[in-house]
This record gives sequence, C-alpha cells and structure tokens, in this order.
Amino acid sequence: MGLRRITATWPGTVGGALAAIGFAVAAPAAGADELASEMDFFRPIAVVSSATRLTNSVLDTPASVTVIDRKLIAMSTATTIPDLLRLVPGFQVGMATGNLYTATYHGVSDQLERRLEVMVNGQSVYLATNASVDWNLLGVALEDIERIEVVRSPNAPTYGSNAIFGSINIVTRQPFALRGKYLRLTGGSIDTASGVVRLGGRAGPFDAVATLQYTEDTGFARVDDDKQVTNLRVHATRQLGLHDVLDIELGLSGGEIGADGVGSFLEPFRDNRLRDNYQKMEWRRSDSVDTGYRAAFYHRYTSQDDSYRVYLAPDLYAPLGFAYGSAERYDLELEQRLVPATNWRLLWGGAARYTVAKSDLYFARTGGKVSEWTGRVFVNAEWRPHAAWLFNFGALTDFHEAADTYTSPRIAVNWRFARMQALRASISRNYRVFSAPEQLADYPVVLSDGTYVRHLIRTDGPGLAPERLTSYELGYHAESPGAGLSFDFKLYYEDMRDKSSGARDPDRVTVWSDKGGDWNTRGGELQLTVRPRPDTVVLASYAYAETDGEEFTQIDADGNPLVWRSLDDTTPRHTLALQVSHEFTPAWSGTLAAFHVSDMRWQGEGGPVDGYTRLDLKVARQFKVDRTQGELALIVQNLTDDPYFEFRPDDVYEKSGNVFERRTFLQLRLQAP
Repeated sequence: MGLRRITATWPGTVGGALAAIGFAVAAPAAGADELASEMDFFRPIAVVSSATRLTNSVLDTPASVTVIDRKLIAMSTATTIPDLLRLVPGFQVGMATGNLYTATYHGVSDQLERRLEVMVNGQSVYLATNASVDWNLLGVALEDIERIEVVRSPNAPTYGSNAIFGSINIVTRQPFALRGKYLRLTGGSIDTASGVVRLGGRAGPFDAVATLQYTEDTGFARVDDDKQVTNLRVHATRQLGLHDVLDIELGLSGGEIGADGVGSFLEPFRDNRLRDNYQKMEWRRSDSVDTGYRAAFYHRYTSQDDSYRVYLAPDLYAPLGFAYGSAERYDLELEQRLVPATNWRLLWGGAARYTVAKSDLYFARTGGKVSEWTGRVFVNAEWRPHAAWLFNFGALTDFHEAADTYTSPRIAVNWRFARMQALRASISRNYRVFSAPEQLADYPVVLSDGTYVRHLIRTDGPGLAPERLTSYELGYHAESPGAGLSFDFKLYYEDMRDKSSGARDPDRVTVWSDKGGDWNTRGGELQLTVRPRPDTVVLASYAYAETDGEEFTQIDADGNPLVWRSLDDTTPRHTLALQVSHEFTPAWSGTLAAFHVSDMRWQGEGGPVDGYTRLDLKVARQFKVDRTQGELALIVQNLTDDPYFEFRPDDVYEKSGNVFERRTFLQLRLQAP
C-alpha cells in the first residue's frame, strides 16, 4: 500500500496532502505490505461498542473513540481510574479534594460533572441525587479492567441525557480470565495504605471472581479530605447452552471521607459517611455475530451523610449538610440486534427506570422525598451500500415524569478511502434532561424550633427545559497493525444552549435555572499510539479548544439576569499527554509520562488555576517465586516536585487550595494459581 496508490484514491490537491499524511502515519514502509497482513492477526484493530451499542472497528465508528487497553493500564503511572483519563485527548481531570475526583471533556465543569456518562459494563453508575459520579463507590479495581472505551463525542443518541459530552464505558475482565489468587499492596505519600485481594475460580456452574479493595490516605496537606473506603465486587458468569450467557454482578462499598470542612463555626471539620450497594443481572443471547438479544436488571442504593448541627443555644440548633441523603434506582433494559436486510444492521431497545431520592435537607418542598419514573427508546441503524461507505443513523427518546419528551438524533458517514484509513463526518443534536431530584431541590435553613432563617438552594423546576448541544465533527482515522500504529484526528464545533446555572438572588439564595447561558466550543484533537518495537509503546494525545460564551451569576427578585460572567476561560486552550513505556529486559520495565494543561477556570467550588506540566515515572521489576508471579514497582507522580493547584487556588470559598506536590508510592503485586 504505497503513497501513489493512496493518492490516486483521493481527488484534488487537499486530498493528496491528506493522503500523504495518512501514508506517513498509517502505512508501513514500502515493501512491508505482506508483513502488515500477517500481523493483522496478532495485532487486531480495536473493536468497540460504546459509540452505537453495535460492535464496530474503530474505523467504522461515527464518533471519536479512545481505547485504553489492559497493557496501557498496567504500564501507566495511574493509581486510580480518573488518573487514566488524563491520557485521553480533550479531557481535564482534577482532584476537587483528595477524595473527590472530577473529570470533564472540553471543560466548563464544576466538581460534579453531570454531562459525561460513566458506565461499568454498559451500566450507568451515576448518582441519582445529582446525576454525577462518585469514583469512590465505583468498586472496580484497575487490575480487573479489560479496557476503557472513551467516546469523545456527544453520545446522547446512544446513552441518553448524561452522555451529552460523551461517554466512558469501563469493561471488566471476564471471571474465567481471573482465576487464581491475586494480591496488590500500595503504600507511600499522603499516608497511603491500600490493597486489593482477588480470588477467582469455579463456583458450581459459574465462573466467578471476588475482589476486595481498601484505600486509605490523608489527601491534600491543608484540606479536610482524608479517605478510608472499602469496596467488594463479585462477578459471576454462566454459559447457558451454545448461545446464552447469564452475567451477575454484586457490589458493596462503604467508608468515610473528609467533607472539605474549614474548621469554622458554620463549616466544621467532619466526615462524610458513604454507603453503597448494587446488584445487576444480565442475560445475553448471540445467535450470530450481528443478531441476538440482551436483557438487564439493575438495582442500586446509595447514601451519604455529612450532616451536622450548628448550635445557637443549648436547645436551639440548625441542621446542615452538603452531601446528605439517599437514592435508590431500579433499571430494566431490553435490546435486540438484527439484520433486517442485506447491507443493514440494526439495534433497538428500550429501558424503564424508577428513582427515589430522600433528603430532609434538600427536598423540603416535597416532604424530604422525590420519586420519578423515566423511560427511553433507542435505535441505531447501519447501512453499507458499498464496501467503502458506511452510514449510521441513531436516536434516543427520553421520557420523564418531571419533564417533556425529547429525542436526541445523530447522522454519520464513514468513507474507507484506503484499506486501513477512513474519513468520517457526523452531526448530532443532544439533550440533557434534568432528573426530578435536580429539578426539585429546595434547601431552606430551619432552626430546631421551626424558625425559618433563609434558603441556600432553590430550583425553578419542575418543568426545566433541557440543555441542548448541537455537534458537528469531521474526523480521520488510520491503522497500521503491522507497525502497531493507530492515529485519530478530528475537528469539531459544539454549540450549547440553555445551560443550567446557579445564580444568587437578592436574598443570597442560589437559584438553579435552565436559562443560565450559552456557549460554543471549537477545536481539534489528535491521538497516536505506536509500537516502534515489540517492547516499546508510545501514546500521545493533544487537544486544542476555544470556548466562547457566558452565564449569569446574579439575578434580581424577578429572576432576571443582573451580572454575567464569561465562560471563555473554563476550557483550557491546550491539553497534552505523552506516555512512553519500555521493557528493558524480561524482568525490568519503565514508563515516563508527561501531562500538560494550560490555564483554565473550574466552576462550582473550583477556581482559576494556572497551567501546569507534570512528569510521572514508573519503574517495575518482575520476579517469580515457585509458581507465584510478582512485580515490585516504584511510582512517582510530579517527579520534578513543581507544585501546582489541581482544582482551586487559596481562598476560594475561604478554603485552602489543593496543592499537588510530588507523590511516591511503592507497589507489590503477587499472582498465584
């Protein structure tokens, strides 16, 4: 596959230039076609399902997708799942406190990202109370992950409201692949003491694995953010005949985390007590590669309690709490894959969900309880009229008790103009419909004798209009399996309307509205993975973004905007990641990773933070004792010890900034049959 052949398939001067770039990136050296074909089997092109729910090669997806596979995870300097997202183009990850991560795509976010769907094996794990994700309660150990599929495009047409910015699907390893005994111990900076114990094998007719995690540390030096969290996860599968599989997942989490208090009268030092459990049962039938059924039932219960009392007199107090309450969710989802006609593939399905949230503090208007039935119907269709062309049509309709019905559609086309290269174009309209707990939040401060003091939070719901994002994308993807190379580039324009926003009224009440402002973001992203040698892996990503828009921060007594604030600084102009991993010998390996984020401003309890460049290092030594495989690793984050503010500088909300200094960890892993 030489340059002359590629150029001939692309008309015009611009096409020739792009084809030349494609050759440099995607094609092996002249004369290496035979080798590339032979290596296709050994280094298959990544296959993903999170973009459309249909399984596709990354060359055929209607959206940009980053796949963090098991080898990249094992060799990375990350100690948590959010840390891994620093490798993804366009992502910003911040530790709002030492125990609260926030991850966003293209900025414009506070400590509770609500526009990015996070899933484990296709199941949403957001908290029903505020539609955000608590990474402490995820319960998935890094060692149990097969891959992470990050859809770097608005994906509401596939997964609904929370995927308006994109989606993350954490795919865990199958129980049969985790047989044996495993132990991992980690200790080091910030008084870290964590461990993972895993046991896998047969349990009657099931392949099963149980993973127990414990994490403890003191967080940032000047912030009330210590952490002690325990997670237990059980995953079991059973083959039911030739075509059917039963999959069961159970999880239990609990612990205490520092609630970011400042030691003042109104905000004392305290712990937030976490409790969480979930159960999932899924049946899958695969009659063929492209036909089958899936049915899944999911239940989750979560509670958080950082409630405390501010005493004004011996018998007079005000109950307060900024993460207080419980939520329970029941979810049933059905889908079918079929081939309705030649050159067509179709997936359709629906889901019903019941949510109930309780909080005496946050839901005063509804007696401390909010409940809601929601539903959705989705479809994704592919039409391949020619081997080189693939058209995708997708849509999802959301039904909500507390909101109107909205449909998020997407149309995309992929053109394989060469064997391992493709161009894609897509346009989508994405809606984020507010949940009932978001629409009905109402937090007054009432003394123990019934005296009303003031409101802290109030919403304009029910009936809030959804956020609306229109997205346009052009992308290019190239693969060279023989060279172990994958390259993706895209240009995009995103236009957000009716942003949700909290503004202060004359009584100092934060009022959440559906008309908080508008913005647009435009830019380009690229990612490159290359294996120049069998023992070396290089991953590079870069994103350029410009955001233009504004939101109001103060309103008058009638709800009219008084003060507007620019959103231009809420997205960093440049985001860069580079990770180089090398196996020096069969026993020794090392990784060097660099991350750069330019100036940006976090919203909510965050603030403006200067750009930073961070260098991480990992050195690992493999060993074997009898039948036990082992690894001893040294991980250093912020190797140069150049401190930077991760989420907020000093004195934001009169709190200390979270300064990230050098952290060093020693890690021991043992795997036995």
